[in-house]
Amino acid sequence: MRYNKISEMPSYVQPTIIKMADKGIIGGAGTVKDENNRPTDSDWFIDMIRVFVTNDRARLYGPKL
Repeated sequence: MRYNKISEMPSYVQPTIIKMADKGIIGGAGTVKDENNRPTDSDWFIDMIRVFVTNDRARLYGPKL
C-alpha cells in the first residue's frame, strides 16, 4: 500500500508523519502541499511509515506527541 496524503494514512501513524513534516524531516516528491503546508505527493509505502513510527516511539524525532 502507498500513501500520498497524510489524511489517507492509518490514524496511528498520522501524528508521527505530521511531526516529521512540520519539522522538515520529510517532504513530498514535489511542491504540492495541503492547507497545513504538508506534502500531498509523498508516495510513501506502509513499511516506510512503520519505520518512522518505530523511530518516533524511540524518540528519535523529539518528544513523543
